Amino acid sequence: LEAGLCLYGHDLDEDITPSEAGLTWVVGKSRREVAAKNPFVGAERILSQINDKTLVKKLRAGLLPSAGPPAREGAAIET
Repeated sequence: LEAGLCLYGHDLDEDITPSEAGLTWVVGKSRREVAAKNPFVGAERILSQINDKTLVKKLRAGLLPSAGPPAREGAAIET
């Protein structure tokens, strides 16, 4: 999550929706309408999550270390 950008395969993939990745802002207002002229792949699931937040089962979160470089995949995180 370095720089707050999503990385495909980690923060976003075929099983993680834009709602779960914190990317609802990328779904245009014209696409959010139920009667959209050009429905998109996954529209039913994504639009239902945008309209009902209880359907979002995952949440992307970042960690901000107090010192040192950002944690990488596989790094031990101690609390």
